[in-house]
Amino acid sequence: MKPTITLRELNISILTSRINCPISFDLKYLKMEGIISPDWTLSQIPVKTEDFTQFIFTNGIRVILRPNIVTFAEPLKSFLIEKVKVISLVFNYIKNPSVFPSYKILFNIRSYVAFNSSNKSLPSQYISSLLKPGKWLEYGEEEVRATLNFVYHLEPVQLTINIKEAELQLPNAIIIPSVLFSGKYLFNLKESSVKKHFHNLKTATSYWERSIENYRLIVEEVFIRVP
Repeated sequence: MKPTITLRELNISILTSRINCPISFDLKYLKMEGIISPDWTLSQIPVKTEDFTQFIFTNGIRVILRPNIVTFAEPLKSFLIEKVKVISLVFNYIKNPSVFPSYKILFNIRSYVAFNSSNKSLPSQYISSLLKPGKWLEYGEEEVRATLNFVYHLEPVQLTINIKEAELQLPNAIIIPSVLFSGKYLFNLKESSVKKHFHNLKTATSYWERSIENYRLIVEEVFIRVP
């Protein structure tokens, strides 16, 4: 049965030394620093613990803070970078000198691929179909389950794609069997002066459009063959 993409999501995480107490961040700070638009509203009460804070907005964007990590997440309706709102949030955050230094940027794209069936074995069958048949698939009392990792060497950074079984819960609370494709790029930023640091950040972000397109080509036109 042909799989179809049900949900796409882009997460961009910035590793920094400036977030020691995530619980201290609030909506007022995000707006005062110009990270989000002043007219953005929350879809629910923020989740706050000593080591974790999450804001979810009515447009679907999430801002997540952990010790020394801030993540901006957005469900993707399109791979066109000009339509990706979270990109501007990242720029708004990293251009602030108070976040210097940032050490790494983790660029993570996820695609949930579902099957129009309640058959829970279809994701496992799909992943197994990516493996060359052999005796290693014949052991055990049930169908073997696999998690696959592919590493693609692309300029200027490599792309790692992880493929595994997942369960996707829809808004109507229905849970459907699916396959999760997770593509990761890791941009390392060298410590330097503030001026050089921001130059490195700008250089890293200039590759994002190509990074999104490379992921789309590999996942949707090679693995899934989306028309």
